[in-house]
Amino acid sequence: ICFFWVLGIHGPAIMGPVIRPFWDMSIAENLEAFTNGANVHQLPNIFTEQFLQWFIWIGGAGTTLSLVVLMMFSKSTYLKSLGRLSFLPGLFNINEPVIFGVPIVLNPILMIPFIFAPMVLATIAWFATKLGLVSEVVFTAPWTLPGPIGAFMATGGDWRAAVLNIVLILVAILIYYPFFVAYDKNELAKEQGKQIEE
Repeated sequence: ICFFWVLGIHGPAIMGPVIRPFWDMSIAENLEAFTNGANVHQLPNIFTEQFLQWFIWIGGAGTTLSLVVLMMFSKSTYLKSLGRLSFLPGLFNINEPVIFGVPIVLNPILMIPFIFAPMVLATIAWFATKLGLVSEVVFTAPWTLPGPIGAFMATGGDWRAAVLNIVLILVAILIYYPFFVAYDKNELAKEQGKQIEE
């Protein structure tokens, strides 16, 4: 899905018809097991769409909320302004301003962490869930909730899920950081070049 996004193609629109039946079946099985008395550490499926939403795509596909946080402190005027404007939508998992505004689409620097960060977060979250450090996802929380709140609700009120969500945001910031610094430097040089020309 992230690979399609960096090409400018809506990833979920392409992959959704293939993946959604498995996602829907997985959360339905978890909910059925939970309503039949299983506790939140005995559910049959770890990887559901909600797992993806609350532990991998925090702020939208590519975990862009972490990028937005970095942009808010950018040296580039454009990136700083875009970061501040994108923070509130990003908090509610709307990241089109970042994907098309930075842009991430066809961006050879930022496409690397955009694809890589979700893979790292998925691994961390899967192990945290498998080891019982966090409850499995059992409910479908509205996708526009801020990450920690959505994670808390989706896991049946497990406060550790909210903490994991915040930890994963910080991990993604570390992954994005070196790539963002390089991109910010390029954008700043362009802005300074334009000022000299003017």
